[in-house]
Amino acid sequence: MANPDRRTRRLAACGLLAALSVALMMTSLLPFGAYCAAILATLPLIPAQDAWGSRWALAVYGAAAVLGLLLSPDRETALVFLAFGYYPALREKLQAVPSAALRLLGKLVLCNAGIGAVWAASVWIFLLPAEELAGSAVLGALLVVLGNLTFLLYDLALVRLTALYRKRWRRLLRRWLGAEP
Repeated sequence: MANPDRRTRRLAACGLLAALSVALMMTSLLPFGAYCAAILATLPLIPAQDAWGSRWALAVYGAAAVLGLLLSPDRETALVFLAFGYYPALREKLQAVPSAALRLLGKLVLCNAGIGAVWAASVWIFLLPAEELAGSAVLGALLVVLGNLTFLLYDLALVRLTALYRKRWRRLLRRWLGAEP
């Protein structure tokens, strides 16, 4: 177990990363900005995941999700972050699965569970008419397929952004965050 001073420093750094996530959630000004802002808001999980592991990255996610739901003027952005924001913390665990087909299946299951959760919350919590959300069954299926493709692109972007973080920003941020080198 880390000493209390180091643990306090980690907690403070995670609080700052969660605040950065919430600030990024609030950047959704364009019609499709809700999805872009939610994806951008997951990026502060990368340093937490890299420095301290999934547990601390999930703590950043949890704090940012709650604060986003409370503070974000765009509920859709906060809801999309709530449904998909944990993915950078779990991605490393998925990569440990030896079979590429099972990894892909796991990613698509997570994606479709998130899509279903956003749809269900929109209908049952925000009371939006279900017919207006999808239009028709064909349009709904097309949106799910496009959502899955977008999620796979997001996964590829996470791979590249994590590599970029490790190459250019890791040393600086680890010193600032107080993480072990």
